[in-house]
Amino acid sequence: MSETNRPTSRWSSSIPTRIKSSNTNNNQTIPLIISRRKLLRTAKNHQQTFAQRMAKVRHDTEELFQLYYSNNIKFDTFQQQIVTGTRIRCVQTPSPLQNHAIDNTIHASNSRHC
Repeated sequence: MSETNRPTSRWSSSIPTRIKSSNTNNNQTIPLIISRRKLLRTAKNHQQTFAQRMAKVRHDTEELFQLYYSNNIKFDTFQQQIVTGTRIRCVQTPSPLQNHAIDNTIHASNSRHC
């Protein structure tokens, strides 16, 4: 076979390609870089600075700590529930099985040393 029958690559570097971002009424091509800059410019106006975001995080954290250590009641609008600062106290009493196991280990250690 000769080399002319060989398939050539579709992505030849000799052919310049142009990317159209959108078609307008008069078929004018807008370069992709310019349209991307426009998108970034509009989105940048809505972003907060780092200092503003950190101030909001600090405020939210302080609010959570104050709620946790107080007895205040707050209505959480996001999850539609009431959040209270009161903590539930649970008294843990050892079960009889745990006491029995502890007694057995104490008696076993005493019998070894006697």
